[in-house]
Amino acid sequence: MKPIKDILGDTKPKNVKKVTKAFENGGCSQYMAQFLAEAAKPTAMDFPKVKCLVTDNYFCCYSLFASGFSNLMTVVPLNQIANLYRSNISNGEYDYDFFHLDLELHDGSKLHVGSVPRNAKTFMTIFEEVITYTRSRINVVGGY
Repeated sequence: MKPIKDILGDTKPKNVKKVTKAFENGGCSQYMAQFLAEAAKPTAMDFPKVKCLVTDNYFCCYSLFASGFSNLMTVVPLNQIANLYRSNISNGEYDYDFFHLDLELHDGSKLHVGSVPRNAKTFMTIFEEVITYTRSRINVVGGY
C-alpha cells in the first residue's frame, strides 16, 4: 500500500472518490478540505505501524481505510481531544488479543480509533510514539 500522504494527495478521480467516501463513512466530512491541506504539509506526522496521522490541527486514524470490509477514516480536531490512551478494553470486555487506541473528547464521549494485535514485541511500546506526539500537539494547539 502507498503511504497515506500519497493517497490523500492523489488527484485521480477514483482515489478522490474513495477518500471522500471514507470521510463520509467516518462522519468527518466537514473536516476533509482542511485536513487534506494539512496532510500535504511536511509538518504532518505519519505513524504507519499504528495507521495514524497527526497534522497541525487534526488527529486521523486510517486503520479501516480501504480495508476489505470497510472504507472509513476517523478525523478529530486536536482541540476536541481531552485524552488519548492505550487500552485493553473493547466493548466493555477485556481483550486478550488486541491493544486499542482510544480518544476521550471534551464533551465526555469516547472514540475507539485503532487496534493492533498484542504480542511480546509490542506489549509496552505499541502506541507510545503516537500518544506522546499527539499529547504534545494537543498542548501546542491549546488543549487542556
